[in-house]
Amino acid sequence: MTVTESNLKRGLPQVVVTPANLRNWREQNSVFEELGGQIYASLTLTGVERPDHLHAEFTTPNFFSVFGVPPLLGRTFIADDKPPGGHRVVVLSYGFWQRAFGGTAP
Repeated sequence: MTVTESNLKRGLPQVVVTPANLRNWREQNSVFEELGGQIYASLTLTGVERPDHLHAEFTTPNFFSVFGVPPLLGRTFIADDKPPGGHRVVVLSYGFWQRAFGGTAP
């Protein structure tokens, strides 16, 4: 299920949920097992032969556990990855892993 906010006074049917509101929803939640968050981003990968346009999402550390999806290889996020000061971790899609790395592990 996707839960969003709206600001109808400003004519915004759907707005990004702030981290503070997500935290409040988690604290007051009595319906869902877990709540996670995500924000879509459009990024450019540089430092490679040809820059590559990427569709990305910044997520809460529990994003994959909310959906019960394990990684094909490696790991997903853990609480220690959470910024500030956390490790910088990325989870690659299967398609990007195949395209950019030939499907081989580092």
